[in-house]
Amino acid sequence: MNKISLSRRRGAVASRTVRLAAAVMAGSVVLSGCAGGGSGSGSSGDTITVGLSRTLTYMPGYLADSLGYLDEAAEEIGKTVEIVPFDSSSQSLAALSAGQIDMDVQLAQNAARAQVQGQDLTVTAVLNDAGVGGLVVDPSISEPSELEGKTVGFTGQATAAYPLLLAALEEDGVDASKVDFLTINDQSTFQSALANGEVDAILPGEPVLSQTVADADGEVMYDFFDRDFVERIMGGSYASVTLMTNAAFADADPDGVRAVTQAFEKAVDWMKDHESDPQAVLDELPEDYASLEPIFPDLYARIVQALPQSLAADPAAFETLVQIDEEQGAIDPGTEIDIDALYDNSYLR
Repeated sequence: MNKISLSRRRGAVASRTVRLAAAVMAGSVVLSGCAGGGSGSGSSGDTITVGLSRTLTYMPGYLADSLGYLDEAAEEIGKTVEIVPFDSSSQSLAALSAGQIDMDVQLAQNAARAQVQGQDLTVTAVLNDAGVGGLVVDPSISEPSELEGKTVGFTGQATAAYPLLLAALEEDGVDASKVDFLTINDQSTFQSALANGEVDAILPGEPVLSQTVADADGEVMYDFFDRDFVERIMGGSYASVTLMTNAAFADADPDGVRAVTQAFEKAVDWMKDHESDPQAVLDELPEDYASLEPIFPDLYARIVQALPQSLAADPAAFETLVQIDEEQGAIDPGTEIDIDALYDNSYLR
């Protein structure tokens, strides 16, 4: 087993929307209130439940559904798939950990955090091996050094882009302790906060990033969808968005895990094949994303560049994520993590 001790620093959902895991809708803290180990499976007989939060960085989930890949894969094993929509990934994570859903699109670092709390979550596919979001600055800021003494709006230190920003600042010789961070819970207000001078920079995901740039309210200083950039500042491979399952479902229905995983794999391949046809991609997304048409080509170009060549997990990426969590206090120093238990590449084609 590959175990590490944390003592060193790092060098369209379709129209068939279904039942929501109401018991976890109030959860806002990662893994809060969840029973250890996932006490049961969220599937009902021949139905596989897959959680999907409303965020464009989880696009492979929308497309695996709308393109029919999930239905096709499930039908081959005599089952059906239901997409369970969530307002946030913290809610879907709580449901996955509690066994209320079978699989979920989730941030990679949550597998290790779950293990620390005695819960077995396994990554079956990596859907983004770079980062999500970027740093957008007021047009008057031209150099990273000018961020010292300025204010950056973000949703909090738990946001996936925060450790990437710290690494980018360190590379550029910027003292992060001299940068003020302002927590803004509603990312939809990021752009107005920047435009109105309430903050000097923002750390958004999509579509806020592309919309802010398109409206000339800000300019991208750091693009964390850029794999080469992320690998350079993080010192190696990385992972952000993944597909996960819980131990109860993996043990009970490995064929179901494989079917869903390979449907996502086909969706990622389809996204790559349509890199130059963003309109075809937009047409497959939920209708409420249609308003993004003017900015979608730039938005999609960012997302597609972060799609991995292979969806297989790299253990080195998980070691990096665990070390980041140690530095930020999400995992206590000295905690032993079984890296090999965090992923299983055998479900991929």
